[in-house]
Amino acid sequence: MKEQRELQEIVEEIELLVRYAVSEEDYDTAKELLEQYRANRVALQVLREYYSSLPEAREEALSRIVHIHMRQGIFLLGVSTGTHEYIFFAGEDEAECLGEYLEDDGDPEILAYFGYADKKSFLQRHPAMAVFKDFSETWKINKTLCPVCSVAIGEYHHLGCSVEICPWCQGQLSRCNCRFDQMQQEEIESDEDLKRFEELLQQKGRIAFQEGQGPFYPVAGNDGLVLSKK
Repeated sequence: MKEQRELQEIVEEIELLVRYAVSEEDYDTAKELLEQYRANRVALQVLREYYSSLPEAREEALSRIVHIHMRQGIFLLGVSTGTHEYIFFAGEDEAECLGEYLEDDGDPEILAYFGYADKKSFLQRHPAMAVFKDFSETWKINKTLCPVCSVAIGEYHHLGCSVEICPWCQGQLSRCNCRFDQMQQEEIESDEDLKRFEELLQQKGRIAFQEGQGPFYPVAGNDGLVLSKK
């Protein structure tokens, strides 16, 4: 399957990065964590970003990833080595390091997105990273996330998610022609068009993710929002 091939490609890229990024004595630790998360796309994005950039040029293997917060399919995660701890935000397509857990200020906009006024308020609520559960544990037990875009129950899907239901025809929003009919145009050509479509969705009553919704499988290898009318 396409998903499995993509995951394997990411794993192989990380394996190559690890060979050059960590010392021989840390190699087994790095490989063990990679094996633990080889089927978790979000965690793989964190591993790839970490070993690509190596914060402060420290050649240390990651030994743990923990779940701090999640909103709209985007995760705030903590990662640790033998001597340092960092905060990452990550989705299925990218990850970024926000700095060391206790020392750096982080990105104010990202912290605000997760409900924290600043790094100080974050640390007041979470003074120690060790209390959080492993991401592998929370990922396995959380059965209420969208299987495609990872939003939680009651949250809106990422636009283009194949699970989202069209509020006009009750079909697959990413494939039906309702967007073109409502916008009275044959194609979606710009970011402004997408923004206007989202506004129309909200006005109609966008259907949030609910337990039991599952992905549609219309055309293999043709993912995402269709931008031209059929």
